[in-house]
Amino acid sequence: MGKIMISAIKSGSGKTMITCGLLRALKKRNVDVVSYKCGPDYIDPMFHRRIIGIPSRNIDTFFLEEEKIKTLFQNTSEKYEESVIEGVMGLFDGIGGQQEMGSSYHVARILRIPIILVIDVGGMGRSILPLIYGFLKYDKEKLIKGVILNRVSETYGKRLKKMIEDELPIKVYGTLKKDKSLSFESRHLGLIMPNEIDNLNETIDKLSNEIEKTVDINGIIELSNEFENQTTNYKISSDDIKMQNSKKIQDIVELQSNKNSKELCRLAVARDEAFCFYYEENLELLQKKGVEIVYFSPIRDKELPANIDGILLGGGYPELYLKDLSENVSLKNDIKEKVEKNIPLVAECGGYMYLHDYVEYNGTYKMLGIIEGKCVYRDKLVNFGYIEVKENNDSFLSGKVAKAHEFHYFESLRENDSCNVKKVSNGKCWKDCVVTDNMWAGFPHLYYPQVEEFLDNFIEKMNHYKEKKNDNKKNTQNSTFSKNSENKKNSAYTKNSIKSENYVYGVGVGPGNEKKLTSEAIEIILKSDKIIVPNKELESSYAYKIVHDYFPGMGKEKFIPIDFPMTKDSEKLNKAHDYCYRVIKDLYKKNKKVAFISIGDVCVYSTFTYISNRCEQDNIPVKLINGIPSFCAVAAELGISLADASEQIHIIPTCYDINGTKNLCGTRIYMKSGKKLLELQEILINEQKYRKTIVYGISNCGLENQRIVKGSENINQLEGYLTTIIVKDLENIKDESSSSYFSNKACKYYPCHKGIDNMNCLFCYCPMYFLDECLGNPTYIEKEGKKIKVCTNCVFPHKRENYDIIMKYLASKCRR
Repeated sequence: MGKIMISAIKSGSGKTMITCGLLRALKKRNVDVVSYKCGPDYIDPMFHRRIIGIPSRNIDTFFLEEEKIKTLFQNTSEKYEESVIEGVMGLFDGIGGQQEMGSSYHVARILRIPIILVIDVGGMGRSILPLIYGFLKYDKEKLIKGVILNRVSETYGKRLKKMIEDELPIKVYGTLKKDKSLSFESRHLGLIMPNEIDNLNETIDKLSNEIEKTVDINGIIELSNEFENQTTNYKISSDDIKMQNSKKIQDIVELQSNKNSKELCRLAVARDEAFCFYYEENLELLQKKGVEIVYFSPIRDKELPANIDGILLGGGYPELYLKDLSENVSLKNDIKEKVEKNIPLVAECGGYMYLHDYVEYNGTYKMLGIIEGKCVYRDKLVNFGYIEVKENNDSFLSGKVAKAHEFHYFESLRENDSCNVKKVSNGKCWKDCVVTDNMWAGFPHLYYPQVEEFLDNFIEKMNHYKEKKNDNKKNTQNSTFSKNSENKKNSAYTKNSIKSENYVYGVGVGPGNEKKLTSEAIEIILKSDKIIVPNKELESSYAYKIVHDYFPGMGKEKFIPIDFPMTKDSEKLNKAHDYCYRVIKDLYKKNKKVAFISIGDVCVYSTFTYISNRCEQDNIPVKLINGIPSFCAVAAELGISLADASEQIHIIPTCYDINGTKNLCGTRIYMKSGKKLLELQEILINEQKYRKTIVYGISNCGLENQRIVKGSENINQLEGYLTTIIVKDLENIKDESSSSYFSNKACKYYPCHKGIDNMNCLFCYCPMYFLDECLGNPTYIEKEGKKIKVCTNCVFPHKRENYDIIMKYLASKCRR
């Protein structure tokens, strides 16, 4: 396992930008990478997660002792090929900017991590030498191994590189030019969040492409692994290992015992644009201790999740969404009602502000009204830095001192005195926080692994609330059983109204005819109570026709048609999406099994992607039952392969500009009809004057009136459903600028192909693998008396449910 730290001379040098670019470059190379952020930062890890697709973690030497830091890092990084740690502030800047504790260097020293310094060399020349020299001299552990020069032209950067390497014992790993389009904007709490940046993926791709050109990424990988081999052994005694293993076994036994003896507590965690600051370690520790986390949105949801036993309101940017939060009256009433009934609640920073009567920021907005008074914006940092917190009357901390962090521009006008707070850097003390038997609220952000007593008490309070709630429910049920038992059984909000085994299903059907239904799709359609059809009228829906043809006796009352207009008007689309989601949510709460059917592969159907995201936010489980991708069905009907070996493939949807695709190499798949089809025909006819291609076309794929043509001169004969044109190159034309491949990022193995720059997921994703008479024209071999299907030359990829088998097969053929 390799490990590298990207740090800097000072804040604002560009370490987040370069870390993000490096992470994307490593992902493009199929390096299995995990990331970390030094210090108490929430936003940088969001960028990391957006790029690598897995949670990024915080490493903070103020919160945890050295041995716990080592254990945390080892346990979370050991299964990855590369670990990238982004520093905080300047390399040696720790508590108050004066101590080593809390600094990036402290982390690197504990974990023996090589450091690459990012230096903003704008306006600098030879003066950079004593700057670097000073850092090298101050580095007692000899951990600084290289630098990256930021905001400098490539030409001037090469001159600086030569000068630095000639005069100092350090390597310059590269440069990055000054370009505003490569940087991320900031606001009072630091960077703006990933979801607020338009075209973030394009920006990061552009950034990684620049880094690929001017930074020695191979050299960085070599450094991380060379250094790892020299310094990897943490000094953990055999007794420590035995104790750790014993504790792990004990934790598993206790957790299983808790699950068997009583139901898990359900904790409602606020998570949306306004409330999104959570340490990954905090959430994991909650789950490890047997808490079931259910997310909700204070901006959009009208009520809290059902059957909850506690509420957690994290930090974030509530000040940017005050109008939405204030106008969501039904949710505010629900929260306040449950707090009045003594539900345990923890609120940090932004969540604490939300509890007040009002928040004042570009106007005054009414909040929950659980805490009297208001929070006001001060246009400067009210408090910033590490603190220690001790309760005056033990409620959550059991007499322990909690280490925490504050960073806020808002101030509560209420005098809060439940805790004594001390700033670690200068010893300043004050009183703050609102703590009762069932509520802990204040500006401090806590790190639960440092003070597990806080979490244990919170969970104990949730268990007590749950037991009391269940006792009250039993008493009510016993006193009114004969009168209300049937009503209670059918209520959407009783204890068992939402069962964990229930799902909202996204089911792909077809395309074309009922013979292409997978057995899993058939099973889900049969057991569903209601089926959502994305069309205004049932009879005009191809998805409905396919299901009806397979199940002619299935009544129309089982289907719910919902109109999704073909428009770019976002207001109309959002209205349709919201209505569909409300229908699904209402059915789910009534414990109805709901399926949403679409033609082909439901993963690429944008409407269901939206619904799936909304379900995830409300903790409604979703299962995707993938149908046959439309373009794969087309290839099967045409009797051709979509791609051979690592041939490039380009899926070009209806809305895409045709002229921008003329120079693409490999296989082009156009979804076109009407006037655009005639435009495409003209382009392809002209193209054959200088390029050897073969053109196939199909319309009404799989239906009785299906039509197939060959040659660009005949594609104007096509009209109707699923009109698709496939253009294949007959010559191997190299085009370095063309790098599009079809990739299935929903795959649990993605990325699976090691050592291949670009992946073509058509080779390992087939929803029909289990069918004896599948449309891929497979071959069969006899092995140990068994008939085995071989899909090497199949026109389809392979089936999701068979990934484990497929991956072994691919590995045996050196495809990984």
